[in-house]
Amino acid sequence: MKEFKRTTLKLDLADTLNEDPNTVMFYRAQLAEATDDYQTAMKLYKHVLKSDPLQQSTLRAMLILSAANGNYARSHQFYNGLSKQQQALIAADYTLLETQQLRASADDLTAKGKLDEAVDMLLMAIKQSPRQSWLYYDLANLYQQQGLVEHAKALYKKTLWQFPLDAELRYSHALFLRSLNDYQGALATLDYIPTNARTDEINVLAEQLSINTKLEKLAENNTATNKATIIYKLTELEAQPLTPLMQAELATQWLQINEQQYAMRQLKKALKRDSSLSPYWHMTYADLLINNDDQAGVDTWFSHYQLPSNATNSEQSQWLALQINYINRFYQGQTRITKLTALDNQYSENPQLNEALINAYIEQGETRFAISRYQQHTAMGHTVTTDTALTIAALSREMQNNTLADRIVAEQINQVTYQESYRQQQLMAALSQFEDQTTALNLAKQLLAKSNNNQELYYQAAAVAETKQQTQLAKNWYQAAIAANTINSRLANEQYYSLYTLDDDAPWYVNNAKRQLQRIEQQEQAYITAAINLSSQTSTQNESTLGAGATPIEAGFPLWGGTGIIKLDPMTISSQETRFDETFAGSRYGQGALCIFDCPLLSIEPEQQGVDIGFAWQNEQWRFDVGTTPLGFLVEDIVWGVSYKGSFGDFGYGVTFNKRPITSSVLSYAGLEDVFTNQVWGGVRATQLQLSLSHDLGLDWGFWGSTNYQLLTGKNVKDNQSYSLMGGSYYRYIRQRNKELSMGLNLLHWSYKHNLSEETWGHGGYYSPQSYLGASLPVIYDQRIGHNFVYRLRGGVSWSTTTTDEIEFFPNDPVLQAQAEAQTAITGLVPYFEEDTSRGISYNLGASFEYRFTPHWFFGGYLNLDRADFYEPNYAQLYFRYYFKPVYSELIFPGKPVIPYASY
Repeated sequence: MKEFKRTTLKLDLADTLNEDPNTVMFYRAQLAEATDDYQTAMKLYKHVLKSDPLQQSTLRAMLILSAANGNYARSHQFYNGLSKQQQALIAADYTLLETQQLRASADDLTAKGKLDEAVDMLLMAIKQSPRQSWLYYDLANLYQQQGLVEHAKALYKKTLWQFPLDAELRYSHALFLRSLNDYQGALATLDYIPTNARTDEINVLAEQLSINTKLEKLAENNTATNKATIIYKLTELEAQPLTPLMQAELATQWLQINEQQYAMRQLKKALKRDSSLSPYWHMTYADLLINNDDQAGVDTWFSHYQLPSNATNSEQSQWLALQINYINRFYQGQTRITKLTALDNQYSENPQLNEALINAYIEQGETRFAISRYQQHTAMGHTVTTDTALTIAALSREMQNNTLADRIVAEQINQVTYQESYRQQQLMAALSQFEDQTTALNLAKQLLAKSNNNQELYYQAAAVAETKQQTQLAKNWYQAAIAANTINSRLANEQYYSLYTLDDDAPWYVNNAKRQLQRIEQQEQAYITAAINLSSQTSTQNESTLGAGATPIEAGFPLWGGTGIIKLDPMTISSQETRFDETFAGSRYGQGALCIFDCPLLSIEPEQQGVDIGFAWQNEQWRFDVGTTPLGFLVEDIVWGVSYKGSFGDFGYGVTFNKRPITSSVLSYAGLEDVFTNQVWGGVRATQLQLSLSHDLGLDWGFWGSTNYQLLTGKNVKDNQSYSLMGGSYYRYIRQRNKELSMGLNLLHWSYKHNLSEETWGHGGYYSPQSYLGASLPVIYDQRIGHNFVYRLRGGVSWSTTTTDEIEFFPNDPVLQAQAEAQTAITGLVPYFEEDTSRGISYNLGASFEYRFTPHWFFGGYLNLDRADFYEPNYAQLYFRYYFKPVYSELIFPGKPVIPYASY
């Protein structure tokens, strides 16, 4: 009706103003549509369109009208009959219409119980129209119907990360959370909506959720649907002519759904109408006042009501419980103890009162009185709740009375029944505090025997066994937590592989047990690994080359709660031949510029051999190492490192402080001997502090960043400094357990104070631009095939721009530099390396694999190729690894090649 009036006003106004006939006809078509005269409306729209074939509003109206009553076939026919130019004008509207059709199809499939097909249909719709908020709502509800609530939550989490301020999306998210009874979460998501985007519907929902949040405390045991039905029926009953007893009984119905205010109202009416109702109803009303924190009301009630002398034992017990509840609710500290003691004098040796006094002493911090009262209480054959008993046991341990604490826990274990699974879990957790290993493990076995092979309890028992250093027993129990029928069984390798593989659909304790088995496997493991490294790099700018061959060897073994590591890396390194009868090449080696055509040697082709040694220790957070650069190189040094990894919230961070060799060239890594003076220079070492930060929850998006600062020193090399800033993000286009495809964007900037890239005396032979700025687009594909094979394919393209400053031939020695400058007229050499600015595009390719032959033997390889305008490094490695104990854990992406100590 509202739309009809609006269209009529537009039409009358158009007639009054003598507007264009097409405009008037368009409004007449809208008027016909508003009165459901679709045939007339379509004829009028066609008439308008005939005059102006490209009028967008008319095309849009005709498209929408063609889909009236869900006739999408007619709308597709209409759209396909348009010219390409007309289609382009309403392409967005047509896409939205297709999305609506997909949503309608999903509704039909859902009604038929074909939930999987409905999910696929909605996923297609979301891909087509990612900003349609209600598609996510429908899909989340489907996931909920399938029991995949976490999938639904993850769906909204991912989408809200992309569109955090979308008011309609937030509104639909709040409605979905309300359907899960997560009223706090629903309110929280509405808080993100800006004030100017809040509609009346959003404000009404916020008010309702605020009420729901309060009701949640009163109705924890009812779903929203059931509760609404019950309230409706109870409200209907209230309108009936009820007797006082019937009203009291109605109050209990309100209590069952935790509606205490309604219950109090009904019960108060009933007692007012008939005060002779059973004491049970009077005390129930008083209990409601207590629970409502109405101390004044309770005090008034106590002053007017006395328990009848003929009260039954049950009513007397209720009367005492009411007084205990009253004291515990409204009095604290010593006052509470005093009042409970007065009751104790009146009702001596009452078990319920005794436990209340024990807890009062505990809360007051009067540990000795609490323990003494507990001992008196149990000596009379009375029991207490498990919570109270475990609290007394913990206090006894604080008092160094471990014997009493152990006895309390043991008594509770003897009393627990087969059906009390939660109590069994409480008691199992308490066993980790036992000092006597044998007693703790025997009691754990006793609990397990009562649990009917409860897998969660096996998980807890395994944790107890670990605290008692019984690793093998812990492994058996973790295995039973995963599959109870496999305990103490010898399995085939494939069965073990499956046992250790995480399962997204398994309960939390099953996957945690798998993780613990993997952790123990790693902690107990000793291994030896060796590799063959082949690497080379060529500078097409100055024809310098670097060749390196190594056979890195590494051994690891359990040590001090972590892993001890020994590294040996036999290394051969070489570079291109330099001829001193060639002015250009000879002048760029050591002090060759000072002896051109008169150097002691005609040429030199450096090659050095050595073995570096490293010792390291690491655990999940720390790593320490100390070692040497290759012994046998011209320059030998002690190197070391300390690193720490931690997390805060959803972010991971790392701090590294180390000293490492620069391996860019023979000069920077091993040092060279000057052909003119026979002196050694080079062997550059970087002492750096590095900070890193990352965010990766294993979902679609991840982010990282790092920065470092370096001090670079070498023998007879000018000191240098550098810093770097790097960061990037990546998106997992495919994210499956056995397959992953990620694409990223990385930004890099680094800078060196001095340009020491060359190989003259005082230079370091390592690339050191004064500014490097780059961006790269990496693509990585990982796959796991079966249990025993993983591989990675990697490629990327990058762009960079660099600036290097002019630098002297001999930056560390003004005297030598002056000599070289003085000889310029004779040699024709200008002893300066020119400044340079360059930019370009490079690419890289890489691949790796790892194969598990047996649970002990692994074999793998790694290949990397980089290609840039002036830089072409190649690197390859083949390696094997032998584990002294079998490895059943799932192979992770990617494989684990041997890292030489120089790159550790």
